[in-house]
Amino acid sequence: MTRVGEPSNASVQDTDFTHAIFVLNLPVPDDRRVWKQAEAIRDAGGAALVFCPAMRGHRPGRRRVDGVEVRYLRTYEGTGPLALAFEGVWNTLLCLAQIPLLRRSGVRSVQVCNPPDTLFGLLAICRLLGMTTVYDQHDVAPAMASTHPGLRRLRPVFDWLERSTVRFADVVLTSSEGQRTRLRAMGRDAMVVRSPPVDDDPTPRQTQGPSCHLGYLGVIGRADGLDDLIDAIALLRDAEPDVTLTIAGDGPFRAHIEDLVAERDLGDTISLAGWLRGDPLEAFLESIDAMVVSDPDSEYNHFCAMNKTMEAMARQIPVIMRPLRENRTLTGEHRWITDGWEISDLADTIQDFAGTPPGDRQVVAASLGERYRESTRWSDHRARYLGAVLPPSTS
Repeated sequence: MTRVGEPSNASVQDTDFTHAIFVLNLPVPDDRRVWKQAEAIRDAGGAALVFCPAMRGHRPGRRRVDGVEVRYLRTYEGTGPLALAFEGVWNTLLCLAQIPLLRRSGVRSVQVCNPPDTLFGLLAICRLLGMTTVYDQHDVAPAMASTHPGLRRLRPVFDWLERSTVRFADVVLTSSEGQRTRLRAMGRDAMVVRSPPVDDDPTPRQTQGPSCHLGYLGVIGRADGLDDLIDAIALLRDAEPDVTLTIAGDGPFRAHIEDLVAERDLGDTISLAGWLRGDPLEAFLESIDAMVVSDPDSEYNHFCAMNKTMEAMARQIPVIMRPLRENRTLTGEHRWITDGWEISDLADTIQDFAGTPPGDRQVVAASLGERYRESTRWSDHRARYLGAVLPPSTS
């Protein structure tokens, strides 16, 4: 059994090794963390088998995607408390039904990703069948549930689900130092494997001019702070230079954000670009002067290593952000971290950035790029991941 912390060997060529990954909240390749892990297994000579929901245009069934076998499952997605309970039961049973396929496919290790933390039964059965079990904690699900008014009273249930999943995992991975510290307090060590959304050392973005065109990248959800960001932009309506914002993303609260932009009469200042991939995403990142991380103060947000932060660091794009703990761990201390959590604090920090000369902006941006190379780039975390889930090389 592979143990956390063992050295990896990226040249493993064990073609009999199959690693299965279950993820229930996003399909691949949209879930870039899971997709990077599956590609790492493939490139190391193993076979990756991914089970994920048939959503975002994917139909149920079997596909071969860039050398990775993907089974798109007909999962159920709920919104209210009762619908979420049904979602958990249905999707869990659907995953348990894949166990015969795992055995036929010669799967030697099984990884479950959260949210939700409902697949501990799958791990328990797979462990009894002699498979190595891996829990990849993407998010702290109990803290996430606490952000939803209808689920706060169920926090003890979510805590129990998390503990049960940890219990039946031979290897525990997590995406942030804060989550690792929390798991240690529960009596379980974990390995931090970050999943930066870009490959190593991309070409740094060219230094921008004195403009202040901001970007937001990610899911448009309840806990992402876009309401506050729009209100901060409204406070800067008469600022010099003009402050503009492009929101690249999609999610359940997009219609609410569109309505809010219209209510604040900011249609000429704020644009919504939708969910971007490939060349459109690169063009968006090339166009902005700074990335804004407006996520508010919450237990859940403090644990998150946010993709938009890593995306900006990798390309040496300045980051304007609120003082969330894991983001500060990623970036270190720098100039454009707000002093507090008020909308006015966010507006003041944006205004400070707007008045900073391009050369001074570039100094901060270069330091973010260097920090990315030292602690966040994918090649280092890819080696950690392979060391945790691949068998020792026999070469």
